[in-house]
Amino acid sequence: IYVLDGNLSLIYIIDTYKSCIWANRYYNVGDCEVYLPARPELMGILVKGNYLVRTDDDMVCRIKRIELDTDAENGDYLIVTGKDSKDMCDQRIIWTTMTCNGNLETFIRTLVTKSLINPSMPARKVLKPDTTPLLSLGTAAGFTDVLSEQVSYKNLGEKIREYCQKYGWGYKVVLSGTSLQWILYKGTDRTDSVFFSDDYENLITTSYVDDVQNMGNVSLVGGEGEGSARSMSTSGYAESTERYEIFVDAKDITHIVSWSDL
Repeated sequence: IYVLDGNLSLIYIIDTYKSCIWANRYYNVGDCEVYLPARPELMGILVKGNYLVRTDDDMVCRIKRIELDTDAENGDYLIVTGKDSKDMCDQRIIWTTMTCNGNLETFIRTLVTKSLINPSMPARKVLKPDTTPLLSLGTAAGFTDVLSEQVSYKNLGEKIREYCQKYGWGYKVVLSGTSLQWILYKGTDRTDSVFFSDDYENLITTSYVDDVQNMGNVSLVGGEGEGSARSMSTSGYAESTERYEIFVDAKDITHIVSWSDL
């Protein structure tokens, strides 16, 4: 795991850790958590605002939280939590009324540009500590979907996710040289070609649970009416300790078909 400072310069390599959770997400904002022994030299390196990256994945996580876990028996540990850098979209709202009347990808890229890359208000622009630009747009994906919509004051990240989920797109922020790039893309649907099974030896661990705690297999259904005049029926059959009863309130149903009617 490579540690970059706020200017995206490499400052440290983490090669020993107890565990690492690295969750890159297609629609939503990913996150990571690294659990490693606490050493004095790390206290000034693993700090909020620095970045964590890996060579086997293009997610760039910005450190958001550092926790020191002290244990007299096992030693001290650091729990370092980061969020996907595309979280910066969630730090902005759509500041004015914006209108899309054409290509949706172009509109989304315009929203990102006006909110983070080249806004009219200088304070909204994302910069490195050395005041150079932190973010730019990557190459357009070339999507042809069109939309007619007007949007105002919505959270930018939430609006992008709304569009992405509707059209099956993903978005990410990746490291490109000494800056970050915002990219809209579409993943490959491998539903019919990827299978996970013990037979293929591509499952590291499995867990099987057989649970009847919330089970119901016999229902007493109450229809219209009140008290003794209420229409009642049962559905399902089981006996003894294998019988789990539930009540279904169906007052809006005028006639209930019971098993004796069939």
